[in-house]
Amino acid sequence: MDPSGDLVKACMRELKEYFAGQRQKFDLPLSPEGTNSSRFLTERPEATSSWLK
Repeated sequence: MDPSGDLVKACMRELKEYFAGQRQKFDLPLSPEGTNSSRFLTERPEATSSWLK
């Protein structure tokens, strides 16, 4: 990945805003990888809470 690329710059900006308390949600265009099950667990952790009890 090119550290001078637009995506890297946007990531750095959003992280700085987050750690400065100015951002709570990220807007970066991400393409998550993994199986359907692993993506479900990552995107919906509340759905697994009953399994852990």
